[in-house]
Amino acid sequence: MATYQRTPAWMGTLIALFVFGGIAAFGYWLYYYQESTTIKEEWHRKRLLRTELRGQIPILDSEILILQKTIPTINAYIKDIENDKIPDLNNGITELANQSKIHVTNIKDRIAQIRDKRTKLFEDAIQARNDLAKEETRWHLNAASYDQTLSEERLKVQKMAYAIEKKQENFLAAELSLERDNTRLNKRVQELINRKNVNEREMLSDGRITAARADDGYVVLNIGWRDNLRPGTKFTIFNRRAGKKVRKGEIEVVRVDTRISHARILSETYKNDPVVVGDHLHNPIYDPKEIKTFVIKGHFANYSHPELIRFIKDAGGSIEKEITTGTHYLVAGENADEYLNQANNYGVIILSERKLLEFILEPTDQKRL
Repeated sequence: MATYQRTPAWMGTLIALFVFGGIAAFGYWLYYYQESTTIKEEWHRKRLLRTELRGQIPILDSEILILQKTIPTINAYIKDIENDKIPDLNNGITELANQSKIHVTNIKDRIAQIRDKRTKLFEDAIQARNDLAKEETRWHLNAASYDQTLSEERLKVQKMAYAIEKKQENFLAAELSLERDNTRLNKRVQELINRKNVNEREMLSDGRITAARADDGYVVLNIGWRDNLRPGTKFTIFNRRAGKKVRKGEIEVVRVDTRISHARILSETYKNDPVVVGDHLHNPIYDPKEIKTFVIKGHFANYSHPELIRFIKDAGGSIEKEITTGTHYLVAGENADEYLNQANNYGVIILSERKLLEFILEPTDQKRL
């Protein structure tokens, strides 16, 4: 069964940091956007004021024109007075002249004020335009910096997302490997249970007894080294009677030839029902077609690791680097104590150098070594 885990804390923290960074960047951009909007509104207000003052200029120009047309008449009138053409108005000459001068001075002052105000307005407009240009430049720089920062953050997030995806892939691969190991381990446990409870399950024939020597308690089997049989393998002996399979005893293989093997009788269920020719053999984990896997650890007295590997592969076995739930045998030499404990935990059979050679080599090859 697959094991599901909660989302790691560091992944949640990464997502929270990314969201907080996005909010901070958005607030930074909103602040400068408001500043730019304020400057633009001030510039439009001054532009409207300039337009209003420009509208007053024609009115003042018309007043000046009227005054300019009046001045020659007044000057002529003054000359007539000076030439005594209008002697009765001498008393009013001074007053009229003073009023004219005051009026002209007021007009000149008004014109000067309008010119100063227009000049100031132009200067303010130029300053506002420069400020707006600076603000737009700063806004564009900030926008470019923000875009660059956002791109860098996106790149970081993409890298983190890729790393998270790789970790998830590794996690899934590890989970799949654990599931496979769990399946193998369950299979191994089931095999061991089946071997222990052989009396309680259906027995299938793995071979037959071809010869039995009742005097010394040894029998001959019709399977040998070619059938992937090795010394030390134990079989349950049974036969069929009245449609039922009857357990008769147990044997252990002591010598293996190419096509036959010799075994000694370990026990018989009934003394009056001995093991005879034709009885069937059964071992719940024996399989003549299964490729056995070996792990070699430690130092050996007679052969090197490459030589032992060659012996195993020539015999049809396979080599693994480390012990797993699918390992069948550990070939242990000196300094292999930690692997012995691991093999015991996994239910792996342990072989010495001598036992390995007896297990994988044909009898004729064993004699030549």
